[in-house]
Order: sequence, then structure tokens, then C-alpha cells
Amino acid sequence: MVKLEKLANSYVNVSGTLYDSEFINLVQIKNDQISFDDRTIFLDQAMKDKLNAEAIVKHTQGVYVIDNQGRKGLICDLPITEYQRGAVKNHELVLPETIQGMLSNYHGYNAEAAPVMLIAKQAVDLDAFVAEHPAELIYTVASDQLYYYTGTAADELLAAFGDTDALYVGDGHHRLYSTSLSGFKQYVLSYVISIDSVDILPIHRQLPHLTDAQFDAALRFLQTKFKVESVDQADEAAMAPQKDTVMMYRGGQAWRVHLITLLSDGFWNNDIYRLNTQIIQQAFRTFDDRKLRYLSEVACAKAMRRSTHSVFFKVAPMTKAEFTESANQGNILPPKSTWMSPKAPSLLVMSKYQE
Repeated sequence: MVKLEKLANSYVNVSGTLYDSEFINLVQIKNDQISFDDRTIFLDQAMKDKLNAEAIVKHTQGVYVIDNQGRKGLICDLPITEYQRGAVKNHELVLPETIQGMLSNYHGYNAEAAPVMLIAKQAVDLDAFVAEHPAELIYTVASDQLYYYTGTAADELLAAFGDTDALYVGDGHHRLYSTSLSGFKQYVLSYVISIDSVDILPIHRQLPHLTDAQFDAALRFLQTKFKVESVDQADEAAMAPQKDTVMMYRGGQAWRVHLITLLSDGFWNNDIYRLNTQIIQQAFRTFDDRKLRYLSEVACAKAMRRSTHSVFFKVAPMTKAEFTESANQGNILPPKSTWMSPKAPSLLVMSKYQE
């Protein structure tokens, strides 16, 4: 069993605006209102004023079923002790500089604004639950709906998702790890969803600002060490990502690079790991991840149209079986190895962790 709990003090943003899951992780709440002040430097004053004026509603000791993009999940609290004892399984590396910043921010704010994403192997029929258990309150915010439950109904939901030997981190590795180090933050706002309702997508990589000479040298290295095929971008079938290969693009041209299979296990032969070590580091001599940009499929397509001096890399997504098997084996993949969808919006449900 994985222990999940009701949210002690939570807030719903009823302004009618849905914010992207990546927008904001932490928020200051004062007198039951959003209260961004001068300490928040990543938002301009106009945005702070807008957010501070948005209406929020407080609830205690409850959970939410969220209907997000037509798929339902549970928003609740995860005791950080469950993560510390290994009941929540990681699959991506965390970066020290990110952890440092988060630990500092936990003291500067008092509420979480975006839940981490936890994936359950078991199917939980939330459509049937919502139909059979009238919610105490229902909120409609843009295209999403929230069903609020307390008491025994909330307990049933928590038990249904906790009835497993482990949950898997879909998003929020840094938030979980930094909370485990904080010493005072005991819970993590969590969005728990069945794996059947999740799409696992690849995260593409852009290496910008390459001269023609730099790219030509890297391409010659690849053609010497790897099987490299030139691909017609008009041929959709030929362009489709395939396991054990990387699609590489620059200046209107495309190549398929066949990765070298290592005499080892699935971790060492993971496509993202081999892309990083065999191509980005060896061929392009790039060892600092901060020089890379990480892009969704839509963002990558836009960037490819704009940039002629970048090189772009695409790999096939992990399957759900590969994802759970890798996590069960304790494999830690490079950052930004997977993109899980759908993620819960930011600033829709907030959870206060200190006064």
C-alpha cells in the first residue's frame, strides 16, 4: 500500500483561467488570497496584479477528482515519507542547482501551485465513482472540471489509488527530492492518474548556434562511427521515429542515425541515454546540458522552421511497459527523458504547507 492523504488546507482558483502545468509551482497565500509580492521576480507587476486579483475558495480535509482533457485523476497529498521509503519510484536524474533553488523557494512561499504527477499501475474507474458518488462541490474551470470530496468518499478514492506496491513519478522529480531534504515540508501536492490514461511522449532536443564547420565535423564523425541514412522529409513513413535510432535535422535536411547497442541492460541501451553519450557528447562535443533546449513536438516543429543553424534530435517514446520496468529496476535516466500527458494545470488547486 502507498499512503495518500486528504489535503488539509487547499484552494481552488475559480477565476476561470487555466494555466499551463509548467507555469508556477509555488505561490504565496495570505488571508485566503493569492499574494505575490516584490520577492517574486520572475513575474512582471501586471501579471502579479492579475493573479493576486483572482478569486480562490478554501477547503479543508478533502480531495479532488479532476477531469483534465477528458481524463480523470485524483488530486491529494502524498506524505514525503512514502517517497523516502521507496514507495514512489523515480526514473529521471535530478540536478543539484535546481534542488538548491527549490529548497530556497520553499521558505519564500507557503503553498504549492502545481501538483507532481504520480502514475498508478492499476485502473481506477473514476467515471463510475463520480456517477455513483455525488460530489460535495463541482467546479468548472474552462475545459476542466473538479469534483470535491470529503469524508468516506475521499477515503475510498485514496484507498483505490493507494492499493498498489508503488506509484511512479511522471513529473516532479525535483519537487519530490527537494521536499525530502527540506526538513519541514511534510507533504507534496499530487495528481495521481492510472497509467491507462497517460500518454508517454518524447522530449526533443535542440542544440543551437552551430557553425557549418562544426556541424560538418560532427556529421563526418557520425558517418565514420555509426550507420547514418539520409532521409527525405517528404516521406512521412521514413521520418517516423524508431527504437534504437535518432532522427537528426538541420537546415532542411534529415538523417537517421542508428545507435550503437551496448552489451548491457536496458538502462545503458535507453535511446535518450545513448543519444546523450554517443551523439551529443561524442560527435558534437557538448557536455553541458544547459546548452540544450528541450522541446515538445509542437515547439520543435516551430523551432525547426525558424532556425537554420541549430541541430535537432528526435527519438521514439518509451512504451508504458518500458517505463514501469525501468523504474522497477531502479534505472535513473537523463533529465527530460519523457513527457507525460495530461498534466494537471498550475494554479487550479493549491495546497498550503506553512503559514
